[in-house]
Amino acid sequence: MPFNYHKKHQDDQGHFWASYSDLLLGMGVVFLLLYVTASLTAGTSGIQAHLENQKLAREITDLRNQLKMYESVRDNYLNEQATPDEKELYIELLDKLTLLEEETKQGAERLKKAMHEQHKKQKALNKYQQLVRNLINANTFAKTQIAKREKVIESQDQEIEEQKSKIEGLHAQLEENQREKEAVMRQLRNQAQKLRQAYEQNQITEAQYQKRLAELKKQNADQLAKLEANANNLRGQLAQAEKTLDDLNKELIATKQIAKGLGDELSRTRSELGEKESKIADLKGKLGDAEKNVQRLQAELNARKKVAEDIKKAFAKKGIKAEVLGNGDVIIDFGEHHFDNDSARLKEEMKAIVRKAIPAYAQSLFTNKEITDKITSIEIVGFASPTYKGKFIDPNSSLKKDKEALAYNMDLSYRRAKSIYEYTFHNEDIKFPYQEKMLPLVKVSARSFLEMFDEKRRPSNFEEYCRKNDCNKARRVMIRFNIDTTK
Repeated sequence: MPFNYHKKHQDDQGHFWASYSDLLLGMGVVFLLLYVTASLTAGTSGIQAHLENQKLAREITDLRNQLKMYESVRDNYLNEQATPDEKELYIELLDKLTLLEEETKQGAERLKKAMHEQHKKQKALNKYQQLVRNLINANTFAKTQIAKREKVIESQDQEIEEQKSKIEGLHAQLEENQREKEAVMRQLRNQAQKLRQAYEQNQITEAQYQKRLAELKKQNADQLAKLEANANNLRGQLAQAEKTLDDLNKELIATKQIAKGLGDELSRTRSELGEKESKIADLKGKLGDAEKNVQRLQAELNARKKVAEDIKKAFAKKGIKAEVLGNGDVIIDFGEHHFDNDSARLKEEMKAIVRKAIPAYAQSLFTNKEITDKITSIEIVGFASPTYKGKFIDPNSSLKKDKEALAYNMDLSYRRAKSIYEYTFHNEDIKFPYQEKMLPLVKVSARSFLEMFDEKRRPSNFEEYCRKNDCNKARRVMIRFNIDTTK
């Protein structure tokens, strides 16, 4: 049976292409499955993200509703069910939070302002330093340019001197050429005269005379032509040399003008450099002062915080109720035994609190070695409520009666602070450590009741004002100390 080679070859080739088509089909199915899987995964992730966003939105809405419900319950409780003591406690807590927040904000603002000023001065210093660097570079460049121009001027001066010497040499050659021409002419005249004498004396014939005379003239004419050609050449060289000298002089003048301009620019740059260096020195001084001021403020803030903590601990040990702010200011809490309306008289209960509070305050202040020598003053500050004869005082009113009422309450605030001072330092009932050291530093002052309340919550009528702010709280006394951290 014969072997059919061509048929075998064709069958193998058919199986070859069939295998590749099956492979490509399988790969296509795999890629399709991968694409479908990726699409389903992406769609699922998107749906999950959307569901999460909806869930978060519902939670936020629920929280807002709960907050509104809480505020409604709180307001309803305060207005209908809360006792006066609970209302007072709630209002007092809010006021304390407000005062603490304000005090913290003020301290942060002071530091922020000081840092901002320091940053501005640092920026200005960097700017002036860059200007000085530019001026120094300009100064160096100007010096280099001037040195180069001086070399150019020196070179041009040398060229001019050489050109002048060359011109002098050409003039001398022209003069020598002129003398040679005159000598040739004299020689021609002498020879012509001798020929004439020989002809007159019949030593030579006329034909010989005319021939020799023509030869002499031709010879002299050739010499004169050569001398004239040489003279013209010298004149050309002289004209070119004079033009070159003129160009060199003009260039020298221009170079000197540029050098003068560079000199003026150098002088101006040096002057500006001196001014900028003076300003930089001034800015460095101001920057140093600003850094010292920031350090002083930070040191003062840290010292005040430390004293405030010491006062809180001392008051807590003695059972004294007081509001101690972060800066060390103390608002003595007399509780229900505050000053009576329109009165600066200390009640016995108030005296008992003063006898405990002031010694504890002095102990905390003067045992702090970091600030005891830096204390410049101690203020006893009095306050009064925003009422006068049972009526609310509008601080923005321009009426005469309202101004008089404000003045009266300011005087009442001062008398309340003074009553604390007199009882503490002019009464035999109180003796405590550091009393004598504290006395020269104490001063009495009065502040407006407006400092005790948040201006945003200030209503338009007395009842609402005192219901929200507790006007009795304004019948208090504050003690504060001032220090100088530069000592």
